[in-house]
Amino acid sequence: MRIFTLTFIAACLFTLFTAEAWSQKPSPQTNKTPPPAEEAPQLSVCYNKEFPPISFAAFSLITVDPSYPALSLEAINKSGKNAFARLSINKVDPAKGWFKPLSESGAFKKSPDPSKPQTIDLSNPAWEDLLMQALIPQLIKKGFTGLYLDDLDLSYQQKQHAQAAALISNIRKNFPQLKLIANGGLEFLPSFAPHIDYILLENRIAKQQKLASIHQVVKTLELLELGKKVNPKLIPLALDYYAPVASGLNAPHLLFIATLRKLHWEYGLASCVTVESLDAVPIRPLN
Repeated sequence: MRIFTLTFIAACLFTLFTAEAWSQKPSPQTNKTPPPAEEAPQLSVCYNKEFPPISFAAFSLITVDPSYPALSLEAINKSGKNAFARLSINKVDPAKGWFKPLSESGAFKKSPDPSKPQTIDLSNPAWEDLLMQALIPQLIKKGFTGLYLDDLDLSYQQKQHAQAAALISNIRKNFPQLKLIANGGLEFLPSFAPHIDYILLENRIAKQQKLASIHQVVKTLELLELGKKVNPKLIPLALDYYAPVASGLNAPHLLFIATLRKLHWEYGLASCVTVESLDAVPIRPLN
């Protein structure tokens, strides 16, 4: 036990030293002091529908797959937390119930392999019609109080970011009661920032269990600030990964998690640290 304790203390000291050295390099500073941990939103992203609501007791923003059981959603709602349905703006897996109607409407871009997730052509009105008239109303009826709008970076890559921004605006207009988290899309954030509550920075502080370069982080924070100028109430969240899949935490994991937490806090980002497979409950928040 003593050996483990000494190892853990040494790892923590090394972590703090590493994070301090990294953060002292030239970078933009946030104008707002980060809120205390007990006041910051606590995000969980986990698509394993087998986890009961009690697993997410430490979190206030709970993102799950749309197939998450209605009874579990009811329990989350009764606890006063928000349940977000993960909904890709640009891609649909063949296993999803809305894949077939979109395919029949010709809403997918050409793909060499129809068995894999398909990219949606946002210029086709079928997707927006399906969202507004059927899919989102069904998710609300099931018990979801928010949407986690995923894959916005793909919208930019596909040069359909104007359509994506318009779609988000229409979702807000038609369903003002829903909380909205947008994942990515920083390059065109000002165009949809007024219509969302949270912006998620995924793999922006680290990628593949390595810290991102200072240059990349500086660019990320500059893009974030442009969005916050348009919507000062916008709350930024960070989602970074400490391992590919869930396993027992070892000293290197603890070191990297502590480093991520420190950097997230320094840049005013609510911190979510988990595994890339997204089938495990994230590491409990600091509070």
